[in-house]
Amino acid sequence: MSTNDVTPATPSIMGLIDHSVSNYADFSYGSTLHDDAPGIVFTTIPGATYSMYDNGALIGTMVATKTNTNWTVPSVLFNGAHELTLMATDAAGNNSAQASINFTVAAGPAAPAYLGLI
Repeated sequence: MSTNDVTPATPSIMGLIDHSVSNYADFSYGSTLHDDAPGIVFTTIPGATYSMYDNGALIGTMVATKTNTNWTVPSVLFNGAHELTLMATDAAGNNSAQASINFTVAAGPAAPAYLGLI
């Protein structure tokens, strides 16, 4: 079997991080998050390129440097339902199967800034 016939391992999603609550992967499939740029924790292969899709649209790529990665979603997500999908691509251009996680974003409006008293 040549190296071109080898498929990279499918990323294993370990959880989501809602930064408004904690910095740990303590949210899972079907959760409601109050963070419009959550983190996603998943297994990786160092050197492989990972692509992230939100509801089918590519929103970012990154190259893994360690075996487990915490990747903050690279674009602000709208309030509502989301399905994040991850796929690995190795140096030979082989793609893994996709892994996905679904959740709902219910982020509040930005906090008002206090500029002074008149």
